[in-house]
Amino acid sequence: MERTAIEQLIPHRGQALWLDSVCDISEQHIAGLASAGCTAHYGKFAEPCLLFEAAAQLCAVHGATKQTNGKVQAYVAKVQQLNVHSFAVTPGPLLVRCNLLSSNPAGALYHFTLHSAAQPVLSGHLLVVIHHAAA
Repeated sequence: MERTAIEQLIPHRGQALWLDSVCDISEQHIAGLASAGCTAHYGKFAEPCLLFEAAAQLCAVHGATKQTNGKVQAYVAKVQQLNVHSFAVTPGPLLVRCNLLSSNPAGALYHFTLHSAAQPVLSGHLLVVIHHAAA
């Protein structure tokens, strides 16, 4: 799934869309690629911990592909157990992986990892709250 298809599922556009593609998706898992320069507009000293946003967008895509009844909006409610494994992010794509740990109609809990050149950069948990829009 490329950027144009991702834009059909989540509201992010331009520099706000950090995902370049989704390369694997299943009922419990999603993986995609993000640009290593996605934090460039925050300056050259942007912290790698900001990269959780790429994982949050990937989780939103995962949730959107599972929806069958109406429009929903997902919001990151909590980032837990955030681990910065490396402050050195090499040029090139970041591999982002999210695994669904649990879900219910009100939200979902994911474990995420980001890798740069096969080296772990960031990992943690995302708690996503789901808001169901009125029909």
